[in-house]
Amino acid sequence: MRVPRIYQDVLLTANTVMCLDARAVQHVVRVLRLRVGAALILFDGSGREFTATLSSIHKHEVQVAVGEMQNISTESP
Repeated sequence: MRVPRIYQDVLLTANTVMCLDARAVQHVVRVLRLRVGAALILFDGSGREFTATLSSIHKHEVQVAVGEMQNISTESP
């Protein structure tokens, strides 16, 4: 299964815990139906991606444990 990529409009920091914004909560909980422990990739539009894991899910709040940063290359070889 593919790991979902979720955009967050905040500056992401490695090795932190954060809450997803309302649109991401809707997508993660209702559309993808992910559960605690599921893997995600978070990105903030700055050319960086972060591994993440869902740590808690409540009705209107989803917390994720942000992992290590990964530089991405979108240029064609």
